[in-house]
Amino acid sequence: MSTVKAFIKTDIKEQKTNSGTLSSVFADLPQVKLIDGPIVLAFVVTAAVWLGIVQAAGWFLAMKFHAPWFGHSMWTHFGRFRAVHTSGMALAGFGTFLMGLAYYMVPKLTGRRMAFGPRMGWGIFILWNLALIVGFISVMIGDNTGIEVADLGPYASIPLFVAFVMFAVTVLTTIITRKEEKMYVTLWYLSVCVIWASMNLVLGYVIIPNFTTGIDNMNLHGAYLHYTVGLLITPGGIATIYYFLPLTAQRPLYSHKLSLIGFWTIALVYPFVGAHHYLYAPLPIWVQDVAIATSWLLMVPVLTVTQNFYGTMTGNWKRFNQNHAVRFLLLGAFWYFLGSLQGSLEAFRAVQDLTHFTDFVVGHAHMATYGAFILFISAGGYYVIPRITGRRLYSKALADWHWWLTVIGLTGMLAVLTFQGPLQGQMWASGIDFVDSMFAMVHFWEMRTFFGWLSDVSQILYAINIVLTVVKGQKVSNPTDDFIEPKQRTKEIEDLLELKQTIQK
Repeated sequence: MSTVKAFIKTDIKEQKTNSGTLSSVFADLPQVKLIDGPIVLAFVVTAAVWLGIVQAAGWFLAMKFHAPWFGHSMWTHFGRFRAVHTSGMALAGFGTFLMGLAYYMVPKLTGRRMAFGPRMGWGIFILWNLALIVGFISVMIGDNTGIEVADLGPYASIPLFVAFVMFAVTVLTTIITRKEEKMYVTLWYLSVCVIWASMNLVLGYVIIPNFTTGIDNMNLHGAYLHYTVGLLITPGGIATIYYFLPLTAQRPLYSHKLSLIGFWTIALVYPFVGAHHYLYAPLPIWVQDVAIATSWLLMVPVLTVTQNFYGTMTGNWKRFNQNHAVRFLLLGAFWYFLGSLQGSLEAFRAVQDLTHFTDFVVGHAHMATYGAFILFISAGGYYVIPRITGRRLYSKALADWHWWLTVIGLTGMLAVLTFQGPLQGQMWASGIDFVDSMFAMVHFWEMRTFFGWLSDVSQILYAINIVLTVVKGQKVSNPTDDFIEPKQRTKEIEDLLELKQTIQK
């Protein structure tokens, strides 16, 4: 009964205040079926495959820095193929995964099935993925809007927007008509995520290319890019870890109040930070100053959510050695904190003197997007797939390889880029010829490619493991991604069931 005792020692006042939180956290214990399993399965498996593809595209591009002739063709020209990697990570990888996990999380947290039924879910899935395929083919043949992460032409961007709005309406309708009285923090983040991201797609695909020019166009382009990370990927990723960490750690959320402080500070601050990528540009100084100040205010939500994540683990760190999802969630939380701190530091003019236009910025983008949020949603896949299919995770060995290759590959790549960037900046500041500085970077780019290759292989192994779990995983009565002994797992499930009954009494 050690698990129960640990829970009971938690502040009773916090439990009573957040009864919605606790009932949501334990929503995955046996209950009436709420989930459209095939839809979740389709989204998650497709997203895992997308991630393997678009990360391989990133490795392909990295090769071209030190071997520009590698794989040269009209279709794989760097300027064309890069859009497959960048838009692919944001939309095909993260976006598709988020949709699948939302179709799992939202019904559990609202007490009702997703609004408009399975037909709407399948419509979103088909339209979204067809648009992505058409869009990626279009940019490889040279049809590119020139707006980063809004690269896809109208025959792809319009159906993408329609599919995302369908998804947003489905999520919001389900939340509004929920049966659960209280809203767990995951629902707060998902609600604003779908609203903000829908508005941002209009900004990127409609307003910027058609209604702005010159400096205004540049400034809004920076805002759009930052909104893609801050108003789609960030709230979607944080919604995911807030749902899956308490469940996989078998601990209640450390503090619901802290989660809401983080939520509201992101909502109030993030819209103003985009211009910090354009310091020293011909923008009003006050715009740059506001971006610098708000970039540092962003450390408030970062510190609150990081405290919440690691505080949730208090008293049950053994789960780190028992569960794949916990490992990836906590590693992602570490990179989230470090990447956010790095982003705030970048907002200082003195730092940008040395890092702007260098590979330091590339490292920051990978640290935040891949290091944090892709790991969050990958952890969600480890949790969801066994429970949807009723099958045990196909291979612990593949999952272990996924973990260690991710740790080594990501750490190595980020270390190289973070060290390489200031070195580039120092060379330029000292007057070294730009071309000569590029030759000096070749060995750094080779190391980056190697470590990036390890990360790419890890994601491909993850996709293989997910697909094989669906196809060949062993059928079990209590499917989970734990790698503890079955008797111990059964005992912990019994403890949780008894704990839930105690709380309800």
